[in-house]
Amino acid sequence: MGEAAGEASEEEAATAEAVGRLASALWLRLRGWEAALAAVQRLLVWEKPLHSLFTAAALNGLFWLLSSSSLRPIFLLCISLLAYFLLDLWQPRFFPDVSASSPEEPHSDR
Repeated sequence: MGEAAGEASEEEAATAEAVGRLASALWLRLRGWEAALAAVQRLLVWEKPLHSLFTAAALNGLFWLLSSSSLRPIFLLCISLLAYFLLDLWQPRFFPDVSASSPEEPHSDR
């Protein structure tokens, strides 16, 4: 039992270290984008409603322009790939992994 606890704590420490490295790498990569990310956040939370409304209207117009233009096949391919990506990303939220636990003693009906 002691070995299992020691291995589990080593695994948790390794996981925590990997998460720390990933967080610092992500912070270093996004450090130059702080102003842009803050501006996008302001648009998404409707901090300035007029700017957010204008952005939403422009994106909606662009969507309908691309969907009705001669680039329709490329547009449909891109939207399909986006939908596939989002489904793959959010699949654990919609379809949680439910698995039955195996019984301790196998039963036989013989």
